[in-house]
Amino acid sequence: MPIWALDSGHATEGDFYTELPVVLHAARLRQSVNAAPAAVTVIDREMIDASTATTIPELLRYVPGFQLSYKNSHELIPAFHGLADDYSRRVQVLIDGRATYSQGSMGSITWSTLPIDIDDVERIEVVRSPNAATYGAAAYLGSINIVTRGVTGAIETSSRLDIGSNERISGSVRHSGEHEELYYMLSTRYEQNSGFSNRHDDLNSAFLNFRGDWRLTTRDKIEFAIGYGNTNGETGFDGELYAPLRERKINSHYQRLSWRHINAADDEWQLSLYHNHHAVENPLSDDYPDETVAGKDIGFSSDRYSVELQRIQRINENFRLAWGAGASYDLVSVPWFYDYFDTQPVKEQEKRLQWQLFANAEWQLTPSLLLNLGISYENPDWDGSHVSSRVGLNYQVNQDHSLRAIVSRSNRPPSLYEDFSDPEFIYGDPFAPLDNDPGSETESVKTIELGYFGRFSDQRLTLDVNLFYNHFNTLILKLDDLEPDLYEKLSLYERAGLDAQISYRGEHDLLSLSYSYVKSLDSDEINDGDGSYDLVSMYVPEHILSLLYSHHFDSGWTVSSSLFHVDTVRWNYDAGNEKATTWADLKIAKSFKTAGGDVDLAITLQNVLDEPGVTLRESSNAPTKGGRQFLATLRHRF
Repeated sequence: MPIWALDSGHATEGDFYTELPVVLHAARLRQSVNAAPAAVTVIDREMIDASTATTIPELLRYVPGFQLSYKNSHELIPAFHGLADDYSRRVQVLIDGRATYSQGSMGSITWSTLPIDIDDVERIEVVRSPNAATYGAAAYLGSINIVTRGVTGAIETSSRLDIGSNERISGSVRHSGEHEELYYMLSTRYEQNSGFSNRHDDLNSAFLNFRGDWRLTTRDKIEFAIGYGNTNGETGFDGELYAPLRERKINSHYQRLSWRHINAADDEWQLSLYHNHHAVENPLSDDYPDETVAGKDIGFSSDRYSVELQRIQRINENFRLAWGAGASYDLVSVPWFYDYFDTQPVKEQEKRLQWQLFANAEWQLTPSLLLNLGISYENPDWDGSHVSSRVGLNYQVNQDHSLRAIVSRSNRPPSLYEDFSDPEFIYGDPFAPLDNDPGSETESVKTIELGYFGRFSDQRLTLDVNLFYNHFNTLILKLDDLEPDLYEKLSLYERAGLDAQISYRGEHDLLSLSYSYVKSLDSDEINDGDGSYDLVSMYVPEHILSLLYSHHFDSGWTVSSSLFHVDTVRWNYDAGNEKATTWADLKIAKSFKTAGGDVDLAITLQNVLDEPGVTLRESSNAPTKGGRQFLATLRHRF
């Protein structure tokens, strides 16, 4: 077998689904889902094609515990088990191992600017457990690794055209090939739309990506990728004092370079470097008056430089280890921010350096009992050092049934904005917890999990159940939609719940059912009359459910339907749903061959019954009226 057949970064779909799905992201080691030290959901290419999702964040609705909000049509905000506002800053998002986190964008991810299309994705691994012991503070409550389609060297060209509601039109082209020992792929995409009918959120965006693998020897190769994106869109509302109408221009680019030396499946060195650039111009609309608190350009620029060395090795037949070190250096320019909080000196650039040491070990204690140990040491220069850790036990009852028990502790230092936010500067003292600055303490959570994974019906049906308990020592909450963004600190919060996922893969059928129940636990220490407990409880919907069913006919037709349910939730003071929301999507697709290549046609109808509140962004300023969405898609591969 050639050494590259052992390359965990480029396993084929057949490798991942011959028996049980294999994940690479939970512990930096190749593991089956029933051996991972976490609850993991894998969204593979078959599920992506069957789904009614039209964007990558919408795919997360099929993962237990995730819900999705729209600040507007192009600012999508996924949240895991609630605790979300306008910025998703507690779940790490990686693209082929490159972090997309930005200190400049409020410590979160701007999904619409990521240079990746839903057709670029091979699979998505979602760790539904705190994963800071593996990937550091950004994976505080979980992590998402988006794995793009491999650079195989096969010469292939494909194109896609989408036309849909809200004047949406988009087109993309992808080409892959090889030149001697260089395997490459080039992709580009353009989209424009008029946004929601009741919002100022027009959008046009474009990106260009180039990826390559250069095989130096049978054991060494260089992987590289570069990408550029440009996005122009509108945000805000007419006549609003604290959320005025703005013209937003976003320019972003990235570069990634890595060297891999692979001796065997569990004997590998990897050195990776990447740079992310994100620049935003966010001035007021030309016809908007200047005499407001928000009367200025709240743009920024952010650069992150990162380096990481990782070693994977098998110590003996029962013990594997992944260990390494990394550092990231952030340069953020946000001079307007210090104008609001004049207790801080104005800086042209904020500089932040963070180091990380990590190790994850897998120890086969007995043929049935597997021990996973993980630890991460981080030393951010603005917060002091801290350690995140995890211990997991997986017990294999038999080849089809297993149990897991996990105990972990994760830490997250405050983002730049949380660190300097001071509500008392503008509002006085509206909340009791404001004795200290919100960013004066690191968030910390202790988690206990008990899980079960089983296979039934000739191993076509799988069931994954995870019980969890979270004890937060500190929680930093965004107050509301005002500019500038302000935060308060909650000293203690507890919750418990259950995640479950049922998946069925038949010859012609695909079924995925996910459910999540989360209960905020009443505690005398936090329910002290200041309203903080009620505030955080509103962020957490108790019940979330999603159902995907797809049937493929021998004639080439495929029919898919999705059903979603999200309980009462408020993302902040004036955005949310005051009652549970249920809606359904429908998709019809046809594949056929022509002399010029393979052609796929699809029609997707989201929110078929036009149910209100589906965007989960109801607002007294601009209430949504449901919003049935239509999309027609044409793909051509030749």
